[in-house]
Amino acid sequence: MSPIRAARRIAVFTLLGAALLASVAVAEPQTDFVVSPDPPTAGEPVTFTAEDPCVEPVTCTWNFGDGTVEESGESVAHVYAESGVVTASLTVDDVTDTDEPVTTSKPLVVLPPPPPNRAPEAAIAASPTSPATGEVVQFDSAASSDPDGDQLRREWDLDGDGAFETGDEVQPFRSYSADGPVTVSLQVTDPDGKSDVATVAINVVNRPPTASITASTTTPLSGAPVDFQAVAQDADGSIASYAWDLDGDGDYDDGTGPSASTTFALPGRAVIRLRVTDDDGASVTVEHEVIVQVRPATGTPEPQVVPASAVPAPVSAPVPVTLPVTVRAVLPPRLMTPFPVVRFAGALRPGGARLTLFTVTAPKGARIVASCRGKGCPRARSIRAAGVMRLAALQRVYRAGSRIEVRVTRRKRIGKYVRITIRKGKPPARRDACLWPGARRPRACP
Repeated sequence: MSPIRAARRIAVFTLLGAALLASVAVAEPQTDFVVSPDPPTAGEPVTFTAEDPCVEPVTCTWNFGDGTVEESGESVAHVYAESGVVTASLTVDDVTDTDEPVTTSKPLVVLPPPPPNRAPEAAIAASPTSPATGEVVQFDSAASSDPDGDQLRREWDLDGDGAFETGDEVQPFRSYSADGPVTVSLQVTDPDGKSDVATVAINVVNRPPTASITASTTTPLSGAPVDFQAVAQDADGSIASYAWDLDGDGDYDDGTGPSASTTFALPGRAVIRLRVTDDDGASVTVEHEVIVQVRPATGTPEPQVVPASAVPAPVSAPVPVTLPVTVRAVLPPRLMTPFPVVRFAGALRPGGARLTLFTVTAPKGARIVASCRGKGCPRARSIRAAGVMRLAALQRVYRAGSRIEVRVTRRKRIGKYVRITIRKGKPPARRDACLWPGARRPRACP
């Protein structure tokens, strides 16, 4: 081979080698990184993550801009003690590379820590605060507040037993069947778990008993016995005693039971009085008037013996003879004992109300019939039960205008009638009455 050809061949190989070396690119280390969360908050951890893994022979050095430097892997965590503007940087160095280390910097705005959470303030109002038994009490917690503006969860203790059992309602309502003091509590809690409790004292007032008197006759004859019967009930308890004034002297010392009997010696007007006292000491006095009639004379003249021939033929129709008629006293039915109690509770809603509790307490052998009129009402129910019965079908949302009726009846006894009318923006209206045996229409209790 000639020297010229050999020189040319060497030149070609040299150029090919240079081109091959030029085509092999050396991978430069990446220095970009991600901050989470961005922006960070003072006092809370923030994570820095490199785009490429920091494994040998590559090293990563982090500078967080607050005087802290750390050499670690591709992901590190840091907590800024103070708020302000800092410059965080990542320096990547490949020890096998002769090039200088590569550094990337990012400005960060460290936010100040949020203010400490403050506890909410509970507030509760009630109307009325001295309800009678069976009267609906409206509660309101709209004045409760949170200084941080957080949404509050409400829990109610409406029966005063110390346990929060009612759901998250702003304006619940409740009626009470027993008299006495009740402490109603409200607990409000913010999303961070801080809470506050407010209470309101309710003094449920005892209703006095109701009573009336029935008599076997209102026009007795002088000297004839007259039976009197007391018809009494106590809506929130029981009857403790009866006291009769049968002789009109103003002293109630002529009888102590639910019935009494007396005779009137002289004709004229007589007033019978009855005092009924319940188990809480409340009493009511009622009167009943009778008009005593004059008893006809019972003596007859001695009969004269007249010969048959001397008796003239009758010229007119015979005089009719009036025979005595015995009138049997029919006493009115008595009240169901113990008298039924209907309780309900709930909360106001836009356009109506939601009942969260509906119970009926009835004696053994009673029949409970519950019906409802209005959109969304459940079907009528009829059950026989004794004790406290929870009518879960009536615990629902009702629109204004809906009407719930509960009838508690028992054979030969005066029963209970309750009508509940749902109103818009107001607690439900309640009407209590009595049901006589065999009657469909309720009327005032005796």
